[in-house]
Amino acid sequence: MVAMNAVREQTVAWTGTDGVRRKFVFEPDEAGEYWRVEYEQLGETWRQVGREPVEDVAIDTGSETTTGNPVSFYRGP
Repeated sequence: MVAMNAVREQTVAWTGTDGVRRKFVFEPDEAGEYWRVEYEQLGETWRQVGREPVEDVAIDTGSETTTGNPVSFYRGP
């Protein structure tokens, strides 16, 4: 499990069965809170389609970094 405290933004991306590429980005703000921002890909650009404040964010990948087919998890730079 990756806890979000003291971590920069985290991204979870996927392609839906409708063929649309989407992603959730968990972004910290200046006050130390996090926002879940949802995007959809349109061609080469991403369009924000939703945003909400969140608490106690953790991403459970089963290990620190997991890559599988068809799901991949990216921990960021």
